[in-house]
Amino acid sequence: MKINESLKNIRLDNNLTQDDFAEKLGVTRQTISSWENGKSYPDIENIVKISEIFNISLDNMLKEYQSHKKVNDSKIKTIVFGKLNEGDVQYVENAIDKLVNDIDNIV
Repeated sequence: MKINESLKNIRLDNNLTQDDFAEKLGVTRQTISSWENGKSYPDIENIVKISEIFNISLDNMLKEYQSHKKVNDSKIKTIVFGKLNEGDVQYVENAIDKLVNDIDNIV
């Protein structure tokens, strides 16, 4: 299941409107709508909040988040590399991999 589907299910399982869910997390209703529609995704802090508030395994939530992040990393690389010469591709790829590793170490 994708993280956006999971978020909507969490909200619905708890009989919350988007406004109610947003209030619990300290974000706007528009943010919740954007998450549920897959237009944007919660940051790590909000994933932790959701896990704590709704007593959901952080491990499961992070696996969904990581899965989404890997797909986005791949899309970003495709877009960037399509516009660079071969010599710059390695430099950018190394920089992206370092950034991803740094983020993974924070999580």
